[in-house]
Amino acid sequence: MNHWLRRLVIRMLAWFRPRHLLPATDAYRVWSEDFAHSAREGLCVLDGTGNVRSMNATLCQWLGVLVPTVQDHHVSELADRDYREALAPKWGDIGEECLDFPLNSIPVAPRRWVSASGARLRESDGWAVVLMDITTRRQADATRAEALETSGLRVERGKELLAIAAHELRTPVTALRVDLAVLTMNLADLSLRHDERIAIRESTEDLARQVERLGRHIDHLLDMAQLSARRLTLQREHVDLADLVRNVVARMRREAARASCEVRVCADKPVLGTWDPFRLEQVVNNLLSNALKYAPGSPIEICIGHFAERAWLTVSDRGIGIDPVDHIRIFERFERVRGHAGDRGLGLGLWIVRSIVELHGGSVEVKSALGEGSVFRVELPI
Repeated sequence: MNHWLRRLVIRMLAWFRPRHLLPATDAYRVWSEDFAHSAREGLCVLDGTGNVRSMNATLCQWLGVLVPTVQDHHVSELADRDYREALAPKWGDIGEECLDFPLNSIPVAPRRWVSASGARLRESDGWAVVLMDITTRRQADATRAEALETSGLRVERGKELLAIAAHELRTPVTALRVDLAVLTMNLADLSLRHDERIAIRESTEDLARQVERLGRHIDHLLDMAQLSARRLTLQREHVDLADLVRNVVARMRREAARASCEVRVCADKPVLGTWDPFRLEQVVNNLLSNALKYAPGSPIEICIGHFAERAWLTVSDRGIGIDPVDHIRIFERFERVRGHAGDRGLGLGLWIVRSIVELHGGSVEVKSALGEGSVFRVELPI
C-alpha cells in the first residue's frame, strides 16, 4: 500500500467506533466491519493499554488462525518471539513511525514480515493499526544485499589476482631486459658485416622497446591494483621538484628522440616539498609519455613553480588536443583520448597520475581543445 493510502486508511479507521470501545449504531458498525473484513491489509484495534480488541480476517489469515487468538492479549504478541523485546519500547510511538517485524504465525504458516503504523481513535484512548505485508520487499532486499556482497567479494578477488599476475609477469620481463642487455654487449664481439650488424641492432632495439612497453603495462596494472585496494603508501622525502623533472626528462631522451620531440624544462629555481619521489616520477613520466604519444614532432614544455604553500607543474604540447567533453573522462580507469590510431595502451596512465596526486593532497586538470594541443596542470601542497 502506498504511504498516502496507508495514512488515509488509518485516518478512516480512527473515525470508526468499534463496539468494544464505544457504542455505535448497527448500520455504522456493519459498514465499518464490512470495510475491515474486505481490506487486503491487516487491521486491528487496540484499547488504551495496548491489548488487541479486534482484528480483520486478513490478519487472522496471516497469523494462520481462524479466530483471533491474540484478542485481549497485548499487541506485542503479534510479533515473533525473537523480536518482542526489541519492539516493546516502540509500540507507544506507533503513531509516529512504522514498525517492521515478522508475525508470530503458527509453525505451518509461511513467515510473513509486516510494517505496522497506527493512529488514535476519536473520543477514545485506543488505537487503529494497519499492517502492510512487506515480505516480498524484504526478500528482494536480502537478495540484493547478497548479490552486492558476492559482487564485492568477486571484485576484491579480481584485484588480488591482478596484483599477483602483475608480480609474476615482472620476473620474466626483468629477465628479458637482462638478456637483451647482454646480447647488445656481445654484438660488438661478433664477426658481422656492417649491414648485418645494423640489422641486428635495429631488431634488438625494437625488441627492447616492446619489452619496455610490456613492462610499463605490467607496472600500471600493479599500481592500479594497489591504488584500488588502498594499499599504496607514500614514502615522503624532501624533494626538489625541478631536479626530479630534469632527471625524468633525461631518462626519456631516447623516447623523445624517437617521437622527434624537443622537451624543454622551465624552472628558474628549486621547488622544494615533502613528497614521494618515486611516485612523483611516475606522474611526470606518465604525463610526458602522454605528450610524446599524442604530439609527435612538436615541442613539449614542462614548467615548475610555486605560489603560497603549493607547488605546480605543467606539461604543454601542441598535439591533437582533447575535446572538452572528455576532460573528466580521460582521468578514469581504462579511458583513452579519442581519435588516436597509434599505441593506445591500457588507458591507466592518467588515472594513476590523478590517484597519486590526490594521495599527496593535490589536484590535476587539463586545458585543451581539439587541434590546439593540451596543458596538464598538477598542484601539490608543499
